[in-house]
Amino acid sequence: MKILVSDLDELETSEVLIEDCVGYLSIENHVLYYCDSNYNYQAYDLNKKTTTQILENIYYPVIKGNEVYYQLDQDDESLYCYDLTTKENKKLNDETTYDITIDGKYVYYLSKDDQEKYSLKRMNLEDEKVETIYNEQCEFFINDQFIYLSNGSQILQMNKENLETKTIKEVENRTMVLVGNKIIYASSTKVNCMNLSGKDDHVLFKNVVARNLQVLGNDIFMEGYEQSNGETFCVFNNEGQRYYLGENQTETFENVQDA
Repeated sequence: MKILVSDLDELETSEVLIEDCVGYLSIENHVLYYCDSNYNYQAYDLNKKTTTQILENIYYPVIKGNEVYYQLDQDDESLYCYDLTTKENKKLNDETTYDITIDGKYVYYLSKDDQEKYSLKRMNLEDEKVETIYNEQCEFFINDQFIYLSNGSQILQMNKENLETKTIKEVENRTMVLVGNKIIYASSTKVNCMNLSGKDDHVLFKNVVARNLQVLGNDIFMEGYEQSNGETFCVFNNEGQRYYLGENQTETFENVQDA
């Protein structure tokens, strides 16, 4: 796969920036970090147009300051930290580590035990103490006060301080994202939007099976399938406007519930 660069206001115009990329993108100090098809971690200098390989065969890299937190596949998928300045590499745990997310003094991740059971854990980066905060496979997203989780049948809200958890929506859902003060989630053949308390729930799009949602600033990228269009890649917002990638088509709706 390739990385293309485009202005969100002019998506019909784009250019290839990187020829070989599978994801894990981040930009720090005018350097674009990503994994290639061999899951080698690369740094592309946006000013000099040069590429430097940082690490080999890694997954879920996240940059915080001058450090990269990542999962090392060949070491039983354990968590590591690599210092971009000193080149020091440090192992942080000895368990499977997926979906790494950094928030404040914690690194959050999904882990899987020998019985294939998943749990959501977090490690304190100051003392490396690990605690289990949710005993189920889930998607999770974090804002200033809460962790929002989806286990496929519920969307939950967990307080980051005391870990008190409540269900804000009982709904079968395939995937979800957090965008500002909204939750966007895919359920059956619909994409819905609601506020962070589970209220004001309304349909954004019907007749679409969304497989993947990713946040792009204040917008959302969607990969899915529509009966009318087939395989679908589009960018949309919570106001009911979307742009199909690969097609010069924009739709605006007076009422997002009718979209």
